[in-house]
Amino acid sequence: MGAAKLLKEKIPSIFWTSCATHTINLMLEGIGALPRFKKILDQAKKLTIFIYAHHKSLAMMRSYTNKREIIRPGVTRFASTFLTLQSLAEKKEQLRHMFSSTEWEECKFSSTPKGIASYKTVSSVQFWSGVAQCLKVFSPLVKVLRMVDADWKPSMGFVYGEIKVAKEEIITSLGASWWGLFGGTTPHLTKIAMRILSLTSSSSGCERNWSTFERVHTKIRDRLEESKLNNLVYVQFNANLMEKKPKAKR
Repeated sequence: MGAAKLLKEKIPSIFWTSCATHTINLMLEGIGALPRFKKILDQAKKLTIFIYAHHKSLAMMRSYTNKREIIRPGVTRFASTFLTLQSLAEKKEQLRHMFSSTEWEECKFSSTPKGIASYKTVSSVQFWSGVAQCLKVFSPLVKVLRMVDADWKPSMGFVYGEIKVAKEEIITSLGASWWGLFGGTTPHLTKIAMRILSLTSSSSGCERNWSTFERVHTKIRDRLEESKLNNLVYVQFNANLMEKKPKAKR
């Protein structure tokens, strides 16, 4: 934000938008902080931490879920809490069987306070209904988050829903595409629209570029000239993009 302010003072005509990925992630965090959702999220987090904190409980979980892991909440990963809830919901029946089994009763961790709390969480109907409710609320935002976090097509036009609604209303009123009928008479407006809708709506691409720099400019190769470093990063980054294209087509 500070850098954006300085740039606007130097170049008043610059067009700047916030990172949509970060903004939607903050929205998810804000919803998750509401009391009705926070309780469920805290229970899910404690349950996951308990299972992965002990070799015995982790081995039992992997045995009952056919070695399928639970996605653990991350500090920086976008929508990691949603992924954790989704992962738990997929393993609901297996976890219930695990905590109601004789093997769990014989486990030394079953009688500990955290073990008892985990048992109550998995056995609770309210917890699982709360997980289902959280997923219903989070899913629409996560769908948008995945769209803006991807780099396979520009997402600016989809983020600003009002622009899309306005476009659909114009098409309906004219019975044909507005750009096809009148776009040729407004070449400057066409260029502006193309530039705006081609903008990146997320900083994820920049962060991927930083990762490429870290792989190229290591402690061992710390004497690279700036031009050579930029060229190596350029080649590496574009090579990765070329590998992604066939996968995206498939």
